[in-house]
Amino acid sequence: MSEEIDKTSMTLVVEGKYRVTTKIGEGSFGKIFAGVNSLTDEEIAIKIEKSSESSLLKNEAKIYKLLEESPGIPRLRSYGKEGIFNYMVIDLLGKSLEDCRVECGGCLSLKTVLGIGLQMLRRIETVHENGIIHRDIKPENLLYHDKSSDDLKLIDFGLSVHVDPHEKLTKKLGTVPL
Repeated sequence: MSEEIDKTSMTLVVEGKYRVTTKIGEGSFGKIFAGVNSLTDEEIAIKIEKSSESSLLKNEAKIYKLLEESPGIPRLRSYGKEGIFNYMVIDLLGKSLEDCRVECGGCLSLKTVLGIGLQMLRRIETVHENGIIHRDIKPENLLYHDKSSDDLKLIDFGLSVHVDPHEKLTKKLGTVPL
């Protein structure tokens, strides 16, 4: 991805109300920015990709829409195209599980690990009950709701697939074991 997004994003306003403020992350398929809804002053996250690069953001927005109102999943605010970029606006969350692991030197109490594990299982259960296979579960994709919360949210559904929960899977998904 070019520096074009970085340069444009600092002045980018999506839908005339979501203003990009700072870059908070970057993946192989897009960049994530903190932003603010200029009508309500509410902080949000905006994921941006060049519209010609892939359709992962469109897929991700569809998955968020399918998971709407599900516990442990951030709310999709908007999805669309602005100029040469596709964008998706979701709730702004706090630190990732990976950030927290690094900050504490990799040492967590048994109580903390059990609490995290139970929440992770609940998030995956919610996703599976809705016929979604995430395909990118990792500590970087589990974020705390905010600085003062122990509530984990599952993000990054770009590689996810929606399957009929009543149909037997016949194709392989994910990494094939050696």
